[in-house]
Amino acid sequence: MQCLPAIITLTTLTYAIFSPYRLDSERLESEVEIRACYEGTQNQAYIKFRKDKSFELNWTGIFGYDEWWTGQWSKKGDSLLLKYDGKRAKQLGDTILIANGYLNPIGHSVDKAKFPRPMFYLGYCRNEN
Repeated sequence: MQCLPAIITLTTLTYAIFSPYRLDSERLESEVEIRACYEGTQNQAYIKFRKDKSFELNWTGIFGYDEWWTGQWSKKGDSLLLKYDGKRAKQLGDTILIANGYLNPIGHSVDKAKFPRPMFYLGYCRNEN
């Protein structure tokens, strides 16, 4: 019984080093078809649109802010139609136009006065802020 902690530690380290999954749950998910990033001065967000037609949006900020939105998406031409599992992200709304390297919220569900320009650019976060 005294060597049980050593066995658990050794097993964990062996798995972390030699496992093909490398403790990365992303490998167990559907492949990402479209990704986009927003980098603000005190917050950032990323959104992943997966091949299985699910999406996930994670927004983080100062003082431990961390919020998730999930749902299903479909594509019609250059537009993405979002159906949220719960509440919707007010910054994106329900309909997004992909244009000029950005996700451009369109339609009635976005407050254009509060969010006047596209926030998300396509691709990985660039760590510019």
